[in-house]
Amino acid sequence: TASCIFRMIHPPYVTGALASWWGYVKAWSQHKPQLPDPELRAFIRRYQAKALFMGKNRAIAEIDARQTAVWNARLARRAAV
Repeated sequence: TASCIFRMIHPPYVTGALASWWGYVKAWSQHKPQLPDPELRAFIRRYQAKALFMGKNRAIAEIDARQTAVWNARLARRAAV
């Protein structure tokens, strides 16, 4: 996976990448449950794809721009309680 390849440029180079890959394979082979919320899983996958292809800063800026109204409304509701 992309994150395992990324780990190969940071120490411990090969060991870190192999350990990450082994964790994915082990969880997959044991059918470990993922996050129960499919909407959250989709959000995380979209973010990860954007971060991979556009860079993390740009991906986060897009999320912040899209979510600002939602977060502000949530904060206003909490302040009113």
